[in-house]
Amino acid sequence: VQAEREAARIARELAETQQRNAFILESLPVMVWTNRPDGTPDYYNRRWEAFTGLLAAEGMDWQATRGLVHPDDEASVAREWQQAVAAGHEYQLEFRLRRHDGQYRWVLARNTPRDDAAGQVTMWVGCGPDIQDQKLLVQELLEANEQQAALSDQAYQASQQAQRQRETLHNLFMQAPALISVVRGPEHQHEFVNPLYQQLFPGRELLGRTIKEVIPEAEAQGFIQLLDRVYHTGEPFVGHEVAFSPTNPATGATEERFFNVTYQPVRENGHIVGISHFAYDITELVRARRALEQSAGPLPGAAGQA
Repeated sequence: VQAEREAARIARELAETQQRNAFILESLPVMVWTNRPDGTPDYYNRRWEAFTGLLAAEGMDWQATRGLVHPDDEASVAREWQQAVAAGHEYQLEFRLRRHDGQYRWVLARNTPRDDAAGQVTMWVGCGPDIQDQKLLVQELLEANEQQAALSDQAYQASQQAQRQRETLHNLFMQAPALISVVRGPEHQHEFVNPLYQQLFPGRELLGRTIKEVIPEAEAQGFIQLLDRVYHTGEPFVGHEVAFSPTNPATGATEERFFNVTYQPVRENGHIVGISHFAYDITELVRARRALEQSAGPLPGAAGQA
Protein backbone atom coordinates (compact mmCIF):
# COMPACT_ATOMS: atom_id res chain seq x y z
CA VAL A 1 0.00 0.00 0.00
CA GLN A 2 2.77 2.41 0.92
CA ALA A 3 4.56 1.62 -2.35
CA GLU A 4 1.38 2.31 -4.33
CA ARG A 5 0.86 5.60 -2.49
CA GLU A 6 4.48 6.63 -3.09
CA ALA A 7 4.15 5.74 -6.77
CA ALA A 8 0.94 7.78 -7.01
CA ARG A 9 2.59 10.73 -5.33
CA ILE A 10 5.54 10.59 -7.69
CA ALA A 11 3.17 10.31 -10.66
CA ARG A 12 1.25 13.40 -9.49
CA GLU A 13 4.48 15.36 -9.00
CA LEU A 14 5.70 14.29 -12.42
CA ALA A 15 2.41 15.31 -14.02
CA GLU A 16 2.52 18.65 -12.17
CA THR A 17 6.08 19.23 -13.31
CA GLN A 18 5.16 18.40 -16.89
CA GLN A 19 2.14 20.70 -16.78
CA ARG A 20 4.25 23.44 -15.18
CA ASN A 21 6.96 23.13 -17.84
CA ALA A 22 4.37 23.05 -20.60
CA PHE A 23 2.73 26.18 -19.17
CA ILE A 24 6.09 27.96 -19.09
CA LEU A 25 6.94 26.97 -22.66
CA GLU A 26 3.54 28.05 -23.96
CA SER A 27 3.64 31.35 -22.06
CA LEU A 28 7.07 32.50 -23.17
CA PRO A 29 6.90 35.55 -25.52
CA VAL A 30 9.30 33.88 -27.98
CA MET A 31 9.09 30.96 -30.34
CA VAL A 32 10.34 27.74 -28.71
CA TRP A 33 10.98 24.34 -30.30
CA THR A 34 12.80 21.12 -29.55
CA ASN A 35 14.58 18.67 -31.82
CA ARG A 36 15.65 15.07 -31.56
CA PRO A 37 19.38 14.26 -31.46
CA ASP A 38 19.44 13.97 -35.28
CA GLY A 39 17.92 17.46 -35.62
CA THR A 40 14.37 16.51 -36.63
CA PRO A 41 11.74 18.64 -34.83
CA ASP A 42 9.42 17.14 -32.22
CA TYR A 43 7.84 20.17 -30.50
CA TYR A 44 6.77 23.78 -31.24
CA ASN A 45 5.07 26.11 -28.79
CA ARG A 46 2.00 28.24 -29.48
CA ARG A 47 4.06 31.34 -30.16
CA TRP A 48 5.63 29.53 -33.11
CA GLU A 49 2.18 28.47 -34.33
CA ALA A 50 0.85 32.03 -34.01
CA PHE A 51 3.83 33.46 -35.88
CA THR A 52 4.02 30.97 -38.76
CA GLY A 53 0.31 30.17 -39.04
CA LEU A 54 1.14 26.45 -39.03
CA LEU A 55 0.08 23.90 -36.45
CA ALA A 56 2.81 22.20 -34.44
CA ALA A 57 1.97 18.89 -36.16
CA GLU A 58 2.55 20.51 -39.56
CA GLY A 59 5.94 21.76 -38.37
CA MET A 60 7.12 18.18 -37.96
CA ASP A 61 7.07 17.81 -41.76
CA TRP A 62 10.21 19.35 -43.23
CA GLN A 63 8.53 19.84 -46.60
CA ALA A 64 5.77 21.91 -44.95
CA THR A 65 8.30 24.24 -43.37
CA ARG A 66 10.73 24.64 -46.29
CA GLY A 67 9.16 27.90 -47.44
CA LEU A 68 9.30 29.53 -44.01
CA VAL A 69 12.94 30.61 -44.27
CA HIS A 70 13.70 33.41 -46.72
CA PRO A 71 15.21 32.02 -49.95
CA ASP A 72 18.33 34.20 -49.51
CA ASP A 73 18.90 32.78 -46.01
CA GLU A 74 17.87 29.16 -46.56
CA ALA A 75 21.29 27.84 -47.60
CA SER A 76 23.16 29.44 -44.70
CA VAL A 77 20.57 28.28 -42.15
CA ALA A 78 20.71 24.68 -43.43
CA ARG A 79 24.52 24.71 -43.48
CA GLU A 80 24.87 26.12 -39.95
CA TRP A 81 22.27 23.71 -38.55
CA GLN A 82 23.85 20.65 -40.17
CA GLN A 83 27.29 21.63 -38.86
CA ALA A 84 25.92 22.17 -35.35
CA VAL A 85 24.13 18.78 -35.32
CA ALA A 86 27.23 17.02 -36.63
CA ALA A 87 29.52 18.68 -34.06
CA GLY A 88 27.00 18.69 -31.21
CA HIS A 89 27.58 22.35 -30.32
CA GLU A 90 25.10 25.18 -29.94
CA TYR A 91 24.65 27.71 -32.68
CA GLN A 92 23.08 31.14 -33.08
CA LEU A 93 21.97 32.68 -36.34
CA GLU A 94 19.94 35.62 -37.59
CA PHE A 95 17.67 34.94 -40.54
CA ARG A 96 14.34 35.97 -42.01
CA LEU A 97 11.31 33.82 -41.23
CA ARG A 98 7.99 34.10 -43.04
CA ARG A 99 5.11 35.21 -40.85
CA HIS A 100 1.53 33.99 -41.31
CA ASP A 101 0.70 37.12 -43.36
CA GLY A 102 3.52 36.45 -45.84
CA GLN A 103 5.90 39.06 -44.44
CA TYR A 104 9.45 37.96 -43.75
CA ARG A 105 10.74 39.12 -40.38
CA TRP A 106 14.15 38.81 -38.81
CA VAL A 107 14.47 36.32 -35.95
CA LEU A 108 17.43 35.38 -33.76
CA ALA A 109 17.49 31.58 -33.52
CA ARG A 110 19.59 29.81 -30.91
CA ASN A 111 19.74 26.02 -30.53
CA THR A 112 21.37 24.42 -27.50
CA PRO A 113 22.09 20.67 -27.17
CA ARG A 114 21.31 18.68 -24.00
CA ASP A 115 23.94 16.02 -23.30
CA ASP A 116 23.68 12.89 -21.18
CA ALA A 117 26.32 11.64 -18.74
CA ALA A 118 28.25 10.08 -21.62
CA GLY A 119 28.35 13.37 -23.53
CA GLN A 120 25.85 12.26 -26.14
CA VAL A 121 23.22 14.71 -27.39
CA THR A 122 19.79 13.64 -26.22
CA MET A 123 17.78 16.62 -27.51
CA TRP A 124 18.02 20.15 -28.82
CA VAL A 125 16.21 23.18 -27.40
CA GLY A 126 15.75 26.22 -29.62
CA CYS A 127 14.22 29.66 -29.26
CA GLY A 128 13.73 32.49 -31.70
CA PRO A 129 12.63 36.00 -30.68
CA ASP A 130 11.35 38.38 -33.36
CA ILE A 131 14.09 41.02 -33.77
CA GLN A 132 12.65 42.81 -36.81
CA ASP A 133 12.22 46.14 -35.02
CA GLN A 134 15.70 46.00 -33.50
CA LYS A 135 17.17 45.05 -36.88
CA LEU A 136 15.47 47.98 -38.58
CA LEU A 137 16.57 50.30 -35.79
CA VAL A 138 20.18 49.17 -36.17
CA GLN A 139 19.93 49.61 -39.93
CA GLU A 140 18.48 53.09 -39.50
CA LEU A 141 21.26 53.97 -37.07
CA LEU A 142 23.89 52.69 -39.48
CA GLU A 143 22.35 54.63 -42.35
CA ALA A 144 22.05 57.70 -40.13
CA ASN A 145 25.70 57.33 -39.14
CA GLU A 146 26.70 56.96 -42.79
CA GLN A 147 24.62 60.00 -43.70
CA GLN A 148 26.07 61.91 -40.76
CA ALA A 149 29.58 60.92 -41.82
CA ALA A 150 28.83 61.99 -45.39
CA LEU A 151 27.33 65.27 -44.18
CA SER A 152 30.28 65.81 -41.88
CA ASP A 153 32.66 65.18 -44.76
CA GLN A 154 30.65 67.52 -46.98
CA ALA A 155 30.62 70.12 -44.22
CA TYR A 156 34.37 69.74 -43.79
CA GLN A 157 34.97 70.05 -47.52
CA ALA A 158 32.65 73.07 -47.67
CA SER A 159 34.43 74.57 -44.69
CA GLN A 160 37.81 74.03 -46.32
CA GLN A 161 36.56 75.52 -49.56
CA ALA A 162 35.07 78.49 -47.72
CA GLN A 163 38.35 78.94 -45.85
CA ARG A 164 40.28 78.90 -49.12
CA GLN A 165 37.85 81.41 -50.60
CA ARG A 166 38.17 83.63 -47.56
CA GLU A 167 41.95 83.47 -47.79
CA THR A 168 41.79 84.27 -51.51
CA LEU A 169 39.47 87.21 -50.92
CA HIS A 170 41.57 88.37 -47.99
CA ASN A 171 44.72 88.28 -50.14
CA LEU A 172 42.94 90.12 -52.95
CA PHE A 173 41.70 92.78 -50.55
CA MET A 174 45.10 93.14 -48.93
CA GLN A 175 46.86 93.48 -52.28
CA ALA A 176 44.21 95.47 -54.14
CA PRO A 177 45.29 98.92 -55.43
CA ALA A 178 42.37 100.49 -53.59
CA LEU A 179 41.37 101.48 -50.08
CA ILE A 180 39.11 98.80 -48.59
CA SER A 181 37.52 98.60 -45.16
CA VAL A 182 34.53 96.99 -43.47
CA VAL A 183 32.81 98.58 -40.48
CA ARG A 184 30.21 96.83 -38.33
CA GLY A 185 27.23 98.04 -36.35
CA PRO A 186 25.56 101.44 -36.12
CA GLU A 187 28.71 102.85 -34.49
CA HIS A 188 30.77 101.85 -37.56
CA GLN A 189 33.44 99.86 -35.78
CA HIS A 190 36.38 98.83 -37.98
CA GLU A 191 36.33 95.08 -38.64
CA PHE A 192 38.73 94.97 -41.58
CA VAL A 193 41.17 97.44 -43.16
CA ASN A 194 43.67 96.79 -45.92
CA PRO A 195 47.16 98.34 -46.01
CA LEU A 196 46.24 101.25 -48.32
CA TYR A 197 43.36 102.25 -46.05
CA GLN A 198 45.66 102.05 -43.03
CA GLN A 199 48.31 104.15 -44.81
CA LEU A 200 45.82 107.00 -45.10
CA PHE A 201 45.84 107.19 -41.29
CA PRO A 202 49.43 106.54 -40.16
CA GLY A 203 49.98 105.94 -36.47
CA ARG A 204 46.30 105.19 -35.75
CA GLU A 205 45.04 101.85 -34.41
CA LEU A 206 41.89 101.31 -36.49
CA LEU A 207 40.77 97.70 -35.96
CA GLY A 208 38.20 97.25 -33.24
CA ARG A 209 37.59 100.99 -32.91
CA THR A 210 34.87 103.18 -34.36
CA ILE A 211 35.38 105.75 -37.10
CA LYS A 212 34.28 108.50 -34.76
CA GLU A 213 36.94 107.44 -32.25
CA VAL A 214 39.96 107.25 -34.52
CA ILE A 215 38.97 109.43 -37.51
CA PRO A 216 37.27 112.47 -35.98
CA GLU A 217 37.80 114.49 -39.16
CA ALA A 218 35.41 112.08 -40.92
CA GLU A 219 32.57 113.34 -38.72
CA ALA A 220 33.53 117.00 -39.24
CA GLN A 221 33.52 116.50 -43.02
CA GLY A 222 30.12 114.76 -43.10
CA PHE A 223 31.17 111.16 -43.67
CA ILE A 224 29.58 109.82 -40.47
CA GLN A 225 26.21 111.18 -41.60
CA LEU A 226 26.75 109.56 -44.98
CA LEU A 227 27.54 106.18 -43.37
CA ASP A 228 24.48 106.49 -41.10
CA ARG A 229 22.25 107.01 -44.12
CA VAL A 230 23.62 103.93 -45.91
CA TYR A 231 23.32 101.83 -42.73
CA HIS A 232 19.73 102.80 -41.97
CA THR A 233 18.31 102.97 -45.51
CA GLY A 234 20.29 100.19 -47.17
CA GLU A 235 20.88 102.45 -50.18
CA PRO A 236 24.46 102.27 -51.50
CA PHE A 237 26.42 105.44 -52.04
CA VAL A 238 28.66 106.03 -55.05
CA GLY A 239 30.68 109.25 -55.17
CA HIS A 240 33.15 110.59 -57.74
CA GLU A 241 36.00 112.91 -56.86
CA VAL A 242 34.89 113.00 -53.24
CA ALA A 243 37.16 115.33 -51.25
CA PHE A 244 38.51 114.23 -47.89
CA SER A 245 41.20 115.94 -45.81
CA PRO A 246 42.87 113.57 -43.32
CA THR A 247 44.84 115.10 -40.44
CA ASN A 248 48.42 114.17 -39.70
CA PRO A 249 48.32 113.49 -35.93
CA ALA A 250 52.02 114.26 -35.59
CA THR A 251 51.90 117.73 -37.18
CA GLY A 252 48.21 118.58 -37.12
CA ALA A 253 48.41 119.48 -40.82
CA THR A 254 45.68 118.46 -43.25
CA GLU A 255 45.95 117.47 -46.88
CA GLU A 256 43.05 117.48 -49.31
CA ARG A 257 42.70 114.14 -51.13
CA PHE A 258 40.18 112.98 -53.71
CA PHE A 259 38.58 109.56 -54.04
CA ASN A 260 36.06 107.65 -56.10
CA VAL A 261 34.07 106.05 -53.26
CA THR A 262 31.54 103.26 -52.93
CA TYR A 263 29.69 102.44 -49.69
CA GLN A 264 27.73 99.18 -49.75
CA PRO A 265 25.56 97.80 -46.91
CA VAL A 266 26.71 94.44 -45.54
CA ARG A 267 23.81 92.07 -44.81
CA GLU A 268 23.56 88.91 -42.71
CA ASN A 269 20.31 86.91 -42.66
CA GLY A 270 18.61 89.77 -44.46
CA HIS A 271 19.63 92.41 -41.92
CA ILE A 272 22.17 95.19 -42.39
CA VAL A 273 25.07 94.67 -39.98
CA GLY A 274 27.73 96.91 -41.45
CA ILE A 275 29.13 98.81 -44.41
CA SER A 276 31.90 97.99 -46.86
CA HIS A 277 34.04 100.87 -48.10
CA PHE A 278 35.85 100.74 -51.46
CA ALA A 279 37.76 103.77 -52.75
CA TYR A 280 40.32 104.71 -55.39
CA ASP A 281 42.72 107.54 -54.65
CA ILE A 282 42.52 109.88 -57.66
CA THR A 283 44.18 112.85 -56.01
CA GLU A 284 46.97 113.06 -58.59
CA LEU A 285 44.51 112.89 -61.49
CA VAL A 286 42.39 115.69 -60.05
CA ARG A 287 45.43 117.85 -59.38
CA ALA A 288 46.81 117.21 -62.87
CA ARG A 289 43.48 118.10 -64.47
CA ARG A 290 43.21 121.30 -62.44
CA ALA A 291 46.77 122.24 -63.36
CA LEU A 292 46.00 121.74 -67.04
CA GLU A 293 42.85 123.80 -66.77
CA GLN A 294 44.76 126.66 -65.09
CA SER A 295 47.61 126.61 -67.63
CA ALA A 296 45.22 126.63 -70.55
CA GLY A 297 43.64 129.90 -69.40
CA PRO A 298 40.27 131.23 -70.67
CA LEU A 299 39.04 130.06 -74.06
CA PRO A 300 39.42 132.54 -77.01
CA GLY A 301 36.34 134.75 -77.39
CA ALA A 302 35.14 133.94 -73.92
CA ALA A 303 35.40 137.59 -72.76
CA GLY A 304 33.44 138.96 -75.78
CA GLN A 305 30.72 136.37 -75.26
CA ALA A 306 30.54 137.26 -71.63
